[in-house]
Amino acid sequence: MFLDIALRNAAWGFRVFPLIPKTKRPLPLTEGDHFDAATVDAEQIELWAAQVPNANVGLSPDEHFCFLETDDEAALREKCSDLPPEVWDTMRVSARENRCYYVFRQTMRTRKAGNMTVARPGENNLFEFKQYRVYVVGPGSIHEKTGKPYEVREQSIPAMPDILLNRLCDLYGAPPASGGSSVMSDETKRQTELLDRFLEFCEVPTLDNWFNKGKQWYRPIVT
Repeated sequence: MFLDIALRNAAWGFRVFPLIPKTKRPLPLTEGDHFDAATVDAEQIELWAAQVPNANVGLSPDEHFCFLETDDEAALREKCSDLPPEVWDTMRVSARENRCYYVFRQTMRTRKAGNMTVARPGENNLFEFKQYRVYVVGPGSIHEKTGKPYEVREQSIPAMPDILLNRLCDLYGAPPASGGSSVMSDETKRQTELLDRFLEFCEVPTLDNWFNKGKQWYRPIVT
């Protein structure tokens, strides 16, 4: 089971490592820790599968992906109810009602924000933003309490929207991580929207939202 699940997650680009079967706890490794060992390499995944074939799969954030996990999805979305609904339009993974995590592509701003957790005394965590040396349980793994697999809503994974990241920073009590970029003029908005449509038509993946340096606006792409 580990082999199929891990290879499928690795094919999406996620760095994987083994968890103790039917748990969220990392499997002890002979060398290093699971964050350093996490990989998309099929040969290493096959070695782990031979050792513990029914292991669960952990996913570690890296230079490409970060995770927004919540133990109370309804409450988190209520806190963000004034934001465009499109901010949630990304891969979603869940094994229990009202608990899930969303997957986003990293940006300069998510890296700057770092990990964030908003706990609520006597209640479930509002959210955990996982950006560095933390992990989530991969789709297809078995939940330790329900015995059911983590299910995934497969779709394209965009960069985390600045407006969502800034809301998380506000709930966490940290300054916005967006860097306070200048506001686009109407003409610049028109031009960048045209370019966005061109990039989408040509299926060119982007790594970040538009940002300005001086009088110029830029959007990083995958080359």
